[in-house]
Amino acid sequence: MGAVSRGLTASCVALLVAVALASYPSGALAHEALYVANAAGPSIYQYAVQGDGSLQQAASVVNTAERPDRLVVSPDRKSLYVAQGNTMGVGSLLQYTIQPDGTLAPKEPAKVDTGAEIEGIAISPDGASLYVIEGGFFGSGEVATYAIGPGGTLSATSAAKVRTGDQPFDILVSPDGRNVYVSNWLEGTISQYCVQPDRSLSPMAPDPVVAAGPQPYRMAIAPDGHSLYVTDEHSIVESPEEAREGSVSQFAIAADGALVPKTPATVAAGYEPKGLAISPSGDDLYVADSTEAGRIAQFTIGSNGALAAATPSTVAAGRQPFGLAVGLDGKHLYVSNSAEYTIGEYEVEDGGTLRAVPGSTVPTGEWPMSVVLVETEREPVLGGEEDEEEVEPPPRCEEPPPWLCREPGPPVRCREREMPPDRCCGPASPPDRCCPSPGEVDSSSAGGCHEGDGDRRAEPDLATGAVAGSSSAGASLGQDRAAPSTTPSSSKAVHRRVNCRHKRGRRTPRRCRTRHAGRKLR
Repeated sequence: MGAVSRGLTASCVALLVAVALASYPSGALAHEALYVANAAGPSIYQYAVQGDGSLQQAASVVNTAERPDRLVVSPDRKSLYVAQGNTMGVGSLLQYTIQPDGTLAPKEPAKVDTGAEIEGIAISPDGASLYVIEGGFFGSGEVATYAIGPGGTLSATSAAKVRTGDQPFDILVSPDGRNVYVSNWLEGTISQYCVQPDRSLSPMAPDPVVAAGPQPYRMAIAPDGHSLYVTDEHSIVESPEEAREGSVSQFAIAADGALVPKTPATVAAGYEPKGLAISPSGDDLYVADSTEAGRIAQFTIGSNGALAAATPSTVAAGRQPFGLAVGLDGKHLYVSNSAEYTIGEYEVEDGGTLRAVPGSTVPTGEWPMSVVLVETEREPVLGGEEDEEEVEPPPRCEEPPPWLCREPGPPVRCREREMPPDRCCGPASPPDRCCPSPGEVDSSSAGGCHEGDGDRRAEPDLATGAVAGSSSAGASLGQDRAAPSTTPSSSKAVHRRVNCRHKRGRRTPRRCRTRHAGRKLR
């Protein structure tokens, strides 16, 4: 019976895909584009999904001024909304028009300030409302309602904001648009809301919250709207000795939208379950286990929505996998390996299990987080097909100060990135503060990173380490350089150290190890 059910479901999905393709104008062929939010870049990368499922980076790269985190595509596939934050704890929403070839064009206005840090965004199925979690990083937050007008532009509404639990992290809208759910990370609960006629939210009665795992993180709703799943970070504790295996909590969605725990209420899912994704058919669920080893847990979804571990139960991934996205045809899965700055590809085999595609990993920006897929009418313009002038180059200094240079060798470690060996550090340069060794990470050292060339490099004095033409402060940086690590983990260590320094002494010290080290680059 299970095989027959899966076969019927696959037939239905194939029919829906055919109908979707038929909705395009005559002669237009549907293509897929993948967008990646790189939190430490900060940037949004775009990739063209080839016929065999492989990725090729498009020429279009959007450099954002702050840290992009969450990505949401409108139901009509014409708008992309981005939640981003800054070091001051103030967030904003970026809004883009998705061109026929997938290129992102800023709307007018390009940015909508929220006045508070953003923890999550979700769009209603009819594309008329965007729900935003504002604040909550150091306590309870609020859900604000934004209207989506003609052309997909956002505007604030007069709808009253509703409170969430402590440290809200993710938000979802039910497929029928009648309910909204928020995962409260520190409380271990999920807040439930009803959508009113004016698009405002009201707490569900009689139970506005339902208990979840110890630290509910990301959520996903099955395509049929009858089940909700949320990852639980059991492993984030005060000491490694207390580490426990993480899990996925599973709920049935009742007719009135209320969440009811399934049996069993949880299933094991590695040690740091983060992002999750459900296949278009609703038969399979995948969870990113964001450890250094990196795994993807895979489950089958039964007829009642209950999860069962697949065989094999996990497949290997890159270091600290985070975001997941399943191809629109259900035949491929993509994962952001956040500590490796790569996107991995898997084939979805018969039965829903994953098989890594050898040699398919592609590089992306620094600390990739969310990934989303969208259908486009035309194939995105691939890298190298446009003139180089149309692609924004990496930042560089126009008038370099006295130079402190290093010979070609391993990368120089900067505050939040690995610099290639042909770059130099200047003692008085703006804003990408460079550190010649891990021990000299100091905000007082105003260094910058520049493209180096042989004609402008000053030779250091072998006895003193000083560099001719440089200031005394700069010369001190040139002495006794330690060769930094060349692995992405050294960059990750900088993120984690900055995080802990910022958060200790606040509400709860253990948050130094809670969220993804690259999510809050402070």
